[in-house]
Amino acid sequence: MKDRKLSQRRVWQTKALHIFTIFCLLLAGCTTKTPFIFFPEEPAPPRVQLLTSFNDQGSLQNNKTLSLLIGETVGGGLSKGYGLAFHNGQLYVADSGKASQGIAVVDFEQRTIDYFKDRLRKPFNIAIDTDGTLYTGDLGEEINPSIVVFDAQHNYLKQFSFSRESGIRPLGLLIDGDNLFISGSTNNEIQVLNKNTGEIIRTIATDPPLGMPIHLSKTPEGNILVTETLAASLRLLSPSGEILKPIGSRGARAGNFVRPKSTAVDRSGNIYAVDIAFQNVQIFNSEGQPLMNFGIVGGNQQTLVMPAGIAITYDRMDIFQKYAAPDFILEYVIAVSSQGSPNAGSKITLYGFGKKVGIDYTAPIPDTK
Repeated sequence: MKDRKLSQRRVWQTKALHIFTIFCLLLAGCTTKTPFIFFPEEPAPPRVQLLTSFNDQGSLQNNKTLSLLIGETVGGGLSKGYGLAFHNGQLYVADSGKASQGIAVVDFEQRTIDYFKDRLRKPFNIAIDTDGTLYTGDLGEEINPSIVVFDAQHNYLKQFSFSRESGIRPLGLLIDGDNLFISGSTNNEIQVLNKNTGEIIRTIATDPPLGMPIHLSKTPEGNILVTETLAASLRLLSPSGEILKPIGSRGARAGNFVRPKSTAVDRSGNIYAVDIAFQNVQIFNSEGQPLMNFGIVGGNQQTLVMPAGIAITYDRMDIFQKYAAPDFILEYVIAVSSQGSPNAGSKITLYGFGKKVGIDYTAPIPDTK
């Protein structure tokens, strides 16, 4: 009797395994037919396409687009990716999560992700010079905050440390010639350092004061774009620190922010601004007028989960074009880091800015307010 029951149990287990296998195959077949996702949604002409998402080398190599929904649990790989920077077609990710605490180097041609961690404790942001020298803002934990410098081969060179009493925390980094601008002081100022010696050359203090400056970007004209998280806005400054204009304000409409984080500026001067509360990226023109946003699909699905960092590259479009729809021609690629949540791990999402063949793009980027 026991043998009969055992035999029946094995039959049902075998059937269940077969059903599960068929389900997986059907699911795999469905995922390969997932439609391409564009922003803005129809009937507006598409300008931005979701290309792919990844959080480790496996998902990068398999071109596995992670779930658009917040509910997916992602393990391994990136644990808390934040600051991003492109250099020579590779993407550098500052990962401050306890599971990694280093710089991830993503090579899209080889589809590999390598880490270097020498002297790093809690890397937050990155700036890369034209010669490949890499400056990392490290918030430390048991040590003082510092800027850790590596050469183009990722060898440790030196570091500039700041006492806790100084109130300087290198949250935002920007290289301009021999100057290294850093934001993140408790008195809402920007320090300008000699990038070779670490000596503080001058301090930029605005009137009215900046509202928690957390990130810095440079425009094609050479001006400095400051993200003010506490003030829920961006502010454009001249290199000398003169206030040129505010961009955005607190609110819930197009052009508003709640908790802005990083920004990136394209060659035309368009501004890409990440908001961790809206979980999207807004695009402004060079005058600061809102154009469109991306990150939310169909009004409820989110391709970003607590986004923080952003970077743009024009290099190696031949590689990234393979991720795009056949009739969508990429001009440049935007990478956005998601820090994740307790139920969704950190990831990098790539979007492509371009044009679809056969559509008239003589008009400006469509307004989706």
